[in-house]
Amino acid sequence: MTGLIPLTEHDGAQAVLGRDLHEFLAVTTPYDKWFPRMVSYGFEEDKDFSTKMSESTGGRPRTDHIVTLDMAKELSMIQRTEKGKQARQYFIECERRAKAQVELTGPELMAKALVQADSTIKELEARATTAEAIVEAAAPALEYHEKYIREDVDVITVDDFAREHGTTGYKVRAMLTELDIAFRRRVGSRWSASKNCMVDEFEWRAYAGKASNKWFDLRPQHNAPRLHNGQVKQTMYVKAFYAPALAKRLGLSKQTSMEVAQ
Repeated sequence: MTGLIPLTEHDGAQAVLGRDLHEFLAVTTPYDKWFPRMVSYGFEEDKDFSTKMSESTGGRPRTDHIVTLDMAKELSMIQRTEKGKQARQYFIECERRAKAQVELTGPELMAKALVQADSTIKELEARATTAEAIVEAAAPALEYHEKYIREDVDVITVDDFAREHGTTGYKVRAMLTELDIAFRRRVGSRWSASKNCMVDEFEWRAYAGKASNKWFDLRPQHNAPRLHNGQVKQTMYVKAFYAPALAKRLGLSKQTSMEVAQ
């Protein structure tokens, strides 16, 4: 990591500006389109972030956002890139230092994070000389990190899960129904201006009481149209940690990046 993500203070807590995070993560999608899409994962304004207007280089105001570190960590993991992992590790270290009331500068925090990452890599390389042996030796540590440190916040949509495995969201949902893993139920109705009538609203749920229930996470979609009774629509996501287990149950194999590109 060649640069730091500047921190700011908001309501007595550490925070980061959305545009600074967007720039560090090297996201190719323009910020004005990227941030609303990230908010659709279930974040709430005035709780997870607040809007602020800042002056652009051209002198005209532009929209920016003050993002809590909790939201920043989730946004970093959603990207599923090395930059995202580094950013999340940086935010975790910032929070830990703040709780311990130990004053360290940004460069010192980042230096410690990089030293820890470098130490882990050297330990893994020392255990074996082949790539296969290194991966095998790292598996328990990586599994522990994924299960207990990531805090189970990394999720993907059913459609994204399907694309990663060379199929469609429609087919995956059909398999979920056929195997009694999840089901589609009517949760209410709403007025459709295009159809000029009330239309039924449906949501997906994982079957309770089954081991597979923990593979999914139900999150509110605050930006989606509300039901006629005022309830917020909820979307079922696949937890990234359990995606391999779900794929195995459905008999799917993950595509390589080259296969997806083709």
